[in-house]
Amino acid sequence: KSIQGLVIPPSSEAYDVQKVIQQYWKTITRVRIIFLTDGDTKNSPGWTEEEGKVEFSYDIWDIQRFYRYQTSGEALAPIEIDFSELTNEDIILVKSDTSQKYYESYLGFLKGNILSAMYDKFSTRLLERNVRLYLQARSKVNKGIIHTLENQPFMFLAYNNGLTVIAKSIKLEDLGNNSFKLLSAEDFQIVNGGQTCASIWETSERRNVNIDQVQLVMKLNIVKEKKYVEEIAPKISRYSNSQNAVNPADFSSNDPFQVELQNVSRNIYAPDPSGGGQQSRWFYERARGSYMTEKNLEGTQARKRKWAQINPTSQKFDKLLMAKAEMAFMQYPDTVCVGGQKNFLKYLSALQEARAVNPQLLPDEGFFKKLVAKIIIWKSLERIVGRQNRELDLQAYRGQIVAYVFSYYVLKVASKIDLVEIWNNQAISEDMEEVFKDLAMIVRDHIKDTTYNVTEYCKKEECWNKLKSKKPKFSDFTKKHFSKIKDGDMEEFEEVIQQREQKKKELKDSIAPYLKDADKWFALAKWGAQTKFLQPYQNSMSFTVGRKIANKQEISEKLLFQAKKIIKIAQQKGYSFDD
Repeated sequence: KSIQGLVIPPSSEAYDVQKVIQQYWKTITRVRIIFLTDGDTKNSPGWTEEEGKVEFSYDIWDIQRFYRYQTSGEALAPIEIDFSELTNEDIILVKSDTSQKYYESYLGFLKGNILSAMYDKFSTRLLERNVRLYLQARSKVNKGIIHTLENQPFMFLAYNNGLTVIAKSIKLEDLGNNSFKLLSAEDFQIVNGGQTCASIWETSERRNVNIDQVQLVMKLNIVKEKKYVEEIAPKISRYSNSQNAVNPADFSSNDPFQVELQNVSRNIYAPDPSGGGQQSRWFYERARGSYMTEKNLEGTQARKRKWAQINPTSQKFDKLLMAKAEMAFMQYPDTVCVGGQKNFLKYLSALQEARAVNPQLLPDEGFFKKLVAKIIIWKSLERIVGRQNRELDLQAYRGQIVAYVFSYYVLKVASKIDLVEIWNNQAISEDMEEVFKDLAMIVRDHIKDTTYNVTEYCKKEECWNKLKSKKPKFSDFTKKHFSKIKDGDMEEFEEVIQQREQKKKELKDSIAPYLKDADKWFALAKWGAQTKFLQPYQNSMSFTVGRKIANKQEISEKLLFQAKKIIKIAQQKGYSFDD
């Protein structure tokens, strides 16, 4: 009521907030107030209170909490649940009689209304370690869950597999006879049963169905040490999930690379090609179903429409599409053609090899913009090839032709694709489109020139090797385009340039004391050749480093990287730079 009487000038940032609160006040059931301070509150807990039908929760972010977030990368504090605040009913557990090194397990029954209240309060934070978020009522299994809840809620316990939960710790009241009352839990995560959890909440809150008769089984695992959580949680989800089909790609959802890519995607807006202010985002769907889940959390239809304008479905992409575009750009069209899941696993393997060399490798703004540019190329090719098939009444093979044209184009322009221009324009150029049309006809004829089944032939490396060795008759326009691209300069994202220079500086600084005396590098090259402790190419590189130092020439990042490795090997083998 008090906000109605406030007079806030329209120029103030608070004015829009006031209007939104006034507009939606009658429908608001929960308000979250977050206090930010650069002081130390000594871990003061948050609290919750009710006024009328509205629940107010207060959360505190002090300097210590900001520090933990900055150093750990965890934006959300672990969920801590006091079950007495959610329900007056007891949650009774029995403990497994086996004591394990890594975990301990409890089994119990959970009422549907308690689970719904938990999801209403914590939303998808309950499912952060689940391989998928809610796949909506369109899923066959989820339709069955909702049908049971609406028509036979008393049978839910018999039909449903229940929940598998992990937690860091719990507080119990010992009732004797190996029975315990669950009082609270720290870092409570549903790793299997996410679809059940969200379906119960959907049925109760959105469809106004009484779920008082609903019960389900809960298996609660207490993982004793944090270092085992990342190993155990995905395995629990993998081995216990039998309700909705789980694709292999789903199990990489919690990989740090995928998590960071999602974070980056939520913070970068694509430019408006028209020059206006209608910016939008490319939505990376790390966990299947997250697009619709985030959209539905907006509540009203008007807010959902506004959210969809910023995150259009045409700019949604998942792990499989990302892997197709990346592997095609890396010139592996035969791998792309083996299928989405297998191709993704190949891409994941390539990522893991790269991270083995550089454990800190995570996607940044430059990586994300380049990735989107590649996806724009892929989507453009799908449109071009699909239109050709319709207009010329040709046989399909769209996916195979798209993969091969993409890789063939990259090959012919020597990987010099201006991804910056594609990102800035949010489209490929008219010249690229014309060239793609020409290449699509060439590739179509090539893949059909076989005694194999065409689809199977495209999966073979032989198919790609034969295309690379061919000398097809390109149109004059295509020839000029290739020549222009290969002879031209390629623009780079400013942030990529800055990061590259910073990385080179850090690398150079880390071995700066070793880059002062050229003679020591000449001596190192001679030592490596005599002792055979260094590979021939490393001896040559050592000599090159010495020559660069003597001539006061700039040393490339690649050579600096190799120099650092050579220094480490030499020192391990007893070589002293001080001698």
